[in-house]
Formats: sequence, C-alpha cells, structure tokens
Amino acid sequence: MNFIRLEYPDVVVKKDGKDSESVNFRELEWFKETRAAMTPGGNLKLLREERRLSKEELSDKCGIVLARISDYEHGRVKISQPVAKKLAKALDTAEENLYWE
Repeated sequence: MNFIRLEYPDVVVKKDGKDSESVNFRELEWFKETRAAMTPGGNLKLLREERRLSKEELSDKCGIVLARISDYEHGRVKISQPVAKKLAKALDTAEENLYWE
C-alpha cells in the first residue's frame, strides 16, 4: 500500500456523485481489505504490468533471472532488501513498494 500512498498522496473519494462530502480513501473498507491482501510479490507484479514490462524484460533490466522474478511475484521466495533495491531501480519506484517486514 506504500505504492498507493507514494503514487497518489492527495487522493480523496467522494461518497457519491451528488454529495460534496469527501472521504479519505484509506478509510474505505475496500482499501483496508486490499491493503491486508497486498504482498511485496503482488506489488512487484502490479508495478511490472503497469510499466508494460514482461518478466523477461524486467529480468534483463535488473539482472535477476527470469525464474526468480516469477518466484517473487508468486510469493514462493521472499524479496530481500538488496533485491528490492535492484527491482525498484529497474521499475523506477521506491524500494519500500517491494520490501517490508
């Protein structure tokens, strides 16, 4: 969820089209549920797809073997902090979007 916070810091959501009252999106149930379900691997896949990179292209760009990229995205292998730095640089994002304890 750091990704959403970093990429969209000023986002607010209106309750409905007729109501002028705004609500911070972090207070909405869907956000809380989504946040609980997010993983570093899920964020990796989301960021890679958002940048329209294949796993192979990301592998070439950051020097991590293709099979390992897949392992990270599927949660079979935990993304370490040094790997998060490489991936973040290749994806032009903050390391915190790919690594947390």
